[in-house]
Amino acid sequence: MSLRGLHREDSAWLVVLNHVASAVVLIPWIASRGLVPVGQQWVVIAALGAIQMGLPYVLFAKGLAHVPAQEAGLITLLEAILNPFWVWLFWGERVDVSTWIGGSLILGGLLMRYVVFRPK
Repeated sequence: MSLRGLHREDSAWLVVLNHVASAVVLIPWIASRGLVPVGQQWVVIAALGAIQMGLPYVLFAKGLAHVPAQEAGLITLLEAILNPFWVWLFWGERVDVSTWIGGSLILGGLLMRYVVFRPK
């Protein structure tokens, strides 16, 4: 909702601002636990932030200009379905039954929205 309200602002700038604010809040907590990264770990964390977190966040923020917020929220719920599915499929890790049930409900809702009640 915040991104939607700031749709005139550059989404890349907002993503950077959100990541910096998160770092400012979390680094003291991490440091107090003695978990401060060293050496190349900072490079890995920066790459993770930019590639895995930043790029999808920028694309999502840009997409909000063209999709209603409720619809965007439903689409992002696909991650809750796909992450456990990929882990189960490729690693064979057991996924709890409640995850499959919840994922089925989300997928069913999306199918209803885009197949049964699709906009004309």
